[in-house]
Amino acid sequence: MSKAEKKCVNSLLQGLNVEIPKARIEPQTSRSENRTSTTRPRRHTEVPLVFLTLNLCLIKLPNSDSRKNQTELGINKARETTLDLINLDAKPVLQKLLAIVGIVVVAVEVVIVVVVVVVVVVVVVVVVVVVVVLVVVVVVVVVVVVAVVQIIVVVVVVVAAVGVVLVVIELVKS
Repeated sequence: MSKAEKKCVNSLLQGLNVEIPKARIEPQTSRSENRTSTTRPRRHTEVPLVFLTLNLCLIKLPNSDSRKNQTELGINKARETTLDLINLDAKPVLQKLLAIVGIVVVAVEVVIVVVVVVVVVVVVVVVVVVVVVLVVVVVVVVVVVVAVVQIIVVVVVVVAAVGVVLVVIELVKS
């Protein structure tokens, strides 16, 4: 691992407030305890957290802006993997914290769904109201046009009737 990668891992672990465990020596008895009681040292280290933070450090970030989405997807995947591994080896407090975060995420998703449903219902109601108003306007326009046409027809008939009466009167006089 390069110095930059080690520095990245250390800064990530410090940011997570995690102590890097030192290798410790535990006594281990030999396979047959009947022979001797000699112990041999065995080294133990806790790897998962360090391995997960390595995932975050080893992501190659491209210089071009066209790959920004791919980079973000890679970082998000590494974070998910890190959270999964932390959850496997987490202390009870961290598990409770992750459970609370999960509940908050679900609550936020429910709120988002409710807001979307409310917005859709409001949009549908507005569209229905607009359609009803347009239908009423069209009906009023049609009624007004029919009334005007009827008035024009009545006026034409009256004028024609008066004209016929005048012609008849003129014919009778002559």
